Amino acid sequence: MDRAPLRAPQRDAGGSRPHRRRQGPSVLGRRRLSRRLPLQRDREAPRIPRRLHDRGGRHPRPRRDRDRERLRLRPLRGARSPPRDGIARSRSPTGNVGSSGSLSPGARSSENPPVLTLVVRCQGERLEFPYPERSVCLGSAGTNEVVAPFSGVSRTHAALQPTNAGLHVTDAGSKNGLWHGGKRVAECWLRPGDVVQIGKAFLSVEDAETSDVEPALELPPVDEVRADRAETGGTESVEASSRTGSLKDSALGLIRELESLGREPDPSDPRLASLLGSAAAVLGLRYAVLFRQEKAGRVLAEAAAGDVPGADALGALVSRREAARPGPAGAGIRLERNPRTRRGLLVSLDPSRPAPAWRDDLLAHVASRLLGLPRPSAPPVAEDDALLSRLVLPEGMVVGESDCFRSLLAQVAATVRSRMDVLLLGETGTGKELIARTIHASGPSPDGPFVAINCAAIPSELLEAELFGVHGRVATGVDPRPGRLQQADGGTLFLDEVGELTDPLQAKLLRFLQEREVLPLGAPSPRKVVLRVVAASNRDLPALVREGRFRADLFFRLAGLQFHLPPLRDRRADIPHLVAAFVRNAAREERKPIRGVSRKALDLLLRHDWPGNVRELANDVRRAVLLCPAQGLLQADHFGRVRWEVERSEQARSTSAAPVATVPINATPEAPSTDLLPAAADLDLSLRSHVDSTEREAIIRALDAAGGNITRAARILGLSRPGLRAKRRRLGIP
Repeated sequence: MDRAPLRAPQRDAGGSRPHRRRQGPSVLGRRRLSRRLPLQRDREAPRIPRRLHDRGGRHPRPRRDRDRERLRLRPLRGARSPPRDGIARSRSPTGNVGSSGSLSPGARSSENPPVLTLVVRCQGERLEFPYPERSVCLGSAGTNEVVAPFSGVSRTHAALQPTNAGLHVTDAGSKNGLWHGGKRVAECWLRPGDVVQIGKAFLSVEDAETSDVEPALELPPVDEVRADRAETGGTESVEASSRTGSLKDSALGLIRELESLGREPDPSDPRLASLLGSAAAVLGLRYAVLFRQEKAGRVLAEAAAGDVPGADALGALVSRREAARPGPAGAGIRLERNPRTRRGLLVSLDPSRPAPAWRDDLLAHVASRLLGLPRPSAPPVAEDDALLSRLVLPEGMVVGESDCFRSLLAQVAATVRSRMDVLLLGETGTGKELIARTIHASGPSPDGPFVAINCAAIPSELLEAELFGVHGRVATGVDPRPGRLQQADGGTLFLDEVGELTDPLQAKLLRFLQEREVLPLGAPSPRKVVLRVVAASNRDLPALVREGRFRADLFFRLAGLQFHLPPLRDRRADIPHLVAAFVRNAAREERKPIRGVSRKALDLLLRHDWPGNVRELANDVRRAVLLCPAQGLLQADHFGRVRWEVERSEQARSTSAAPVATVPINATPEAPSTDLLPAAADLDLSLRSHVDSTEREAIIRALDAAGGNITRAARILGLSRPGLRAKRRRLGIP
């Protein structure tokens, strides 16, 4: 990068130098000094001047810049003050990690203070990231902590280091570099109000609410190439099977090579680089680095293979406090450490290469052998988990953590090997067909056909022929056609919406369930079939039996085993798992990487009653994925319909909770005694005082219903936030 030449200070007409305030080193000197300093600066880190005067002096900072400085130094969590060393400490709530994503709901707080957030804009799209609390990398590759998949952004574009003086941005050898103040720079400071251009994107620091920035669900990146290959077949599948065989042979060779080195091999062994190269080829890695970290924090690479990033980017990746354990395929960066020896293994997964199912186990074995880590013992299996292991779950089914749904699956697992007919009852969208497929796949005849028919979608005149079939030559031009009962012979027949059957069809279905014989239309004799019937209905069949609208004998024939599927409002603990699975599936189908779901959005989804149950949740999540930009975080604004429904239901509940004075209809009010009436001067007949009293009571109740949230209370009252603030000030409401 070309540097501007140093100029001698100008002199006035008398030959004396103009008075100027004492400053630190020059811009060039600061850049040289910054290269000698480590990336983590102290509290008195040198600052790059915003503008230089024409004669070499510096303009005083305007008032708005001082306001921005005060905004930057504001504590992030209420009374918390900035740390002494200039590095923000972790504020992430603790959570559990599941197969569908990293769950971190944490403790809910009624306060939602504003915090600084990192914003990347490009051509109308906006991505928000939490303000970094440690040194992170920014780039278009999914291996970075801040992913900006925009034009002109290099795979690893810049390194970001938070300090008390602001966010220090350093170019990581990118092609298009950093542009600040109209000039290309190697490093600069990013504070509220500043903008740094990276390629065609713009980086800034802005205010945001914590619930909009903190992710409640963190999802692994989408493996688009693997999804494309799964959709294709034919010769590609044959080639994939042949590659799988050679890949297993390579894996066995890698294990032999690893065993020959012994446990925790010598770092100076020249065979380490060859072994890491073999591991990268077998496991589908972009690069693999075996390193040692000194006490001062400097990272020293002992052996490496692949496209290893630069020293600064590598140090930023390794400086993370927690080591990412091996997780689902396609999770990006994996980091394993041995705290005793301060050695570690850093690998980057390549999503463009197919990953075998045993990749995670082999990667854990390689890390444990190279670093001398003990292999973790398998956790004890719970009784419910052992019972659920008998079930063969269909694709797309999420078990979750709710007790009611896991209890249902435990009952199904205990009776699934029986040949008794099953009746599934539950609201629409609760997953009755998924349970029916689970019963078929886990039952005594999983290799048989699974035939489903919707009794409400076919007219009653045609449903008999659809169920029992048609015999050949029953009429002119009529060809023989087997019915659904014959098609399901040796397997399972799923009768959906069985409560919609007419009385004649109920009688014929009862006859079949008793005799297990099928008599097609026009056939001379019946035919024996062996199958299992799983019926489902979203109606209250016992109530229909009591009303005489459904045959009691047919109901008891179908309900050999009866299960009731709980609605989604009774299994709210499963909503985070369902949302994570739906986001991952929608992102894969739309080929759009999504980082996760914000805490405010997940809170909104947990507050909804979901009358359409799981099907409604899946549709809303898919709609939100379409509205969210790539590499973005699903926000509450992406669930506009759900927000409207929640606000309307909460407003209705708050209105219905208000006490209403009731007066008997036939009551005749008695005329008050004139002796008990006070004087007119003592009565408060001011209309304004009554209006103020009513408004004060309504505002206080709305604030209580909203938990002190001003914005939510204003929506309940039908006011704007400034209007509510003015009324509170006028009425003296704190």
